[in-house]
Amino acid sequence: MGMILARITNIPNFHVVDRITVPGGDYIKVEPPSASVTLTLVYLDMSTETITVQGTVQLTKKVARIIIPESEKSKYFIIEVGKL
Repeated sequence: MGMILARITNIPNFHVVDRITVPGGDYIKVEPPSASVTLTLVYLDMSTETITVQGTVQLTKKVARIIIPESEKSKYFIIEVGKL
């Protein structure tokens, strides 16, 4: 897509991710394609939004942090965040 800022793998009971800091991210991609992950986004203007991502989502605001809720930490997924 563009420049990758972060690519994180969540592996339940082994490598569990609770937040990602990515100042200026424009898009979020979740793999595998069948995975659906609910994320809380904190934007650079400090507003927040909770979204469910499956595949690739292009954001309308620049994201500063992604917080992964406790309920999602038991899933295997890869999150890629980047700039277009």
